[in-house]
Amino acid sequence: MNEPAANEATKRWFAEQLERFGAALRFNPADVLDDLASLEAAFPSPESYKVALEEAIHQLHVVVRQQPGKGMRGRLNVWRRHAFQSMPARGGKADLRIVYKASDGSEVELLGFGHRHVPRDIYQRLRSRHSPS
Repeated sequence: MNEPAANEATKRWFAEQLERFGAALRFNPADVLDDLASLEAAFPSPESYKVALEEAIHQLHVVVRQQPGKGMRGRLNVWRRHAFQSMPARGGKADLRIVYKASDGSEVELLGFGHRHVPRDIYQRLRSRHSPS
């Protein structure tokens, strides 16, 4: 399978996984597409891209169940961030982030996910999605 086809199949798989969350996870589909493109830039090989997306789905389950992470400051202060490794079996630093907030205890609103620094700082990228209430 060539790279574009492999990545398209991976994106379809990711979309199917997101649908399985049902009402427990709210998100903007256009934002998810942007996140997928950013993650693809951070992990250009189909294998590393797939592993990073698999770990992102796993960590989204953790977020929905446990709501881990740290509160944020500044314009994103109503959101939480959860840091994790793209390839945990290899060790290393937590290079990926999920930014979310609990809406009412039974659902989580996803602001975005992606690599901490590549292709650009995730927090700068996500600030444009958040308009303070």
